[in-house]
Amino acid sequence: MALVSVEAVYEDGHIRLLESPPIHGAYRVLVTFVEPLAGQEEQAAIERRRQAFQATFGSWHDDRPIEETLRDLHQSRQSKLAPPEL
Repeated sequence: MALVSVEAVYEDGHIRLLESPPIHGAYRVLVTFVEPLAGQEEQAAIERRRQAFQATFGSWHDDRPIEETLRDLHQSRQSKLAPPEL
């Protein structure tokens, strides 16, 4: 069987799984300590950076028919017939 990883938090001698494992029954497990958890201020800073990053995501929005939008895009990218002026 392939290894299955589930994110968890270790605190005060207890391990708390952050998601339900996709397996049932008894299993041997290997616990790997990846990194210490950040404090509340650092977690807040990480969350602000994550939100700022996600705010940069976007998509194209145009109410025109797709054919018209594509025609405009293609025309704007066509090579010019006149040579560039120096």
